[in-house]
Amino acid sequence: MSVLSQIKQPLLLFHLFHSDGGAKFDKQLRGKYFNSFNIQYSLIKNGCCYDNEVYEATFKSTKTQFVTGEILMTLKY
Repeated sequence: MSVLSQIKQPLLLFHLFHSDGGAKFDKQLRGKYFNSFNIQYSLIKNGCCYDNEVYEATFKSTKTQFVTGEILMTLKY
């Protein structure tokens, strides 16, 4: 199942997407969806766990401080 097929809301509502799925995930989705819908994305480079550490810390802060009371989805691919 495609990760994007799990999203129930219109993709036009999304402004930011984060994944630590690496280059394969980037190639499959970036050209096909992200650019079409003007979605900003963050993806780590293969073998560079330090990239992901910064993203994860940022998203954790965002989720706990700014999105209180909202239900956030984690999509599995």
